[in-house]
Amino acid sequence: MTRIALYILILCTLVTPAFGRKLLPADDSRNVPGFETTRSSLFSAVKSRNANFIYSLVRNDSVFSFGSPTSGRAALDKYYQLTNPDDKFWVTLEKILPYGGKWDQARDSVAFPYFYNDSFPEAPDRGVHMFGVIMGKDV
Repeated sequence: MTRIALYILILCTLVTPAFGRKLLPADDSRNVPGFETTRSSLFSAVKSRNANFIYSLVRNDSVFSFGSPTSGRAALDKYYQLTNPDDKFWVTLEKILPYGGKWDQARDSVAFPYFYNDSFPEAPDRGVHMFGVIMGKDV
């Protein structure tokens, strides 16, 4: 089963000339074999604040913070309060899911938002995600 990677990014304002290009929206998560039902259910769960559905997606090795020793549901509960409909978890997912996801076939996962997964091939250190994305019309 395809895994869902939800990345909440701290967007930096540092933009170098190498990154001064347009990053056009792309959503290939619709084309992942067998993923449409999960994708649709995820969107519905976020809209209805269905914490049980989110918990059903969490695996023991799921992480929710870079460098945290905690993983799985304990990590999710440590950083977010899914019982609170106004929690940043829900608010952030509502913002990033409409931008679409990028399928990583090698890892059998879909990353949301789409620009997280291999969108910056020129990045000097691909292990450190220090880039900025300016979202908007005509930017």
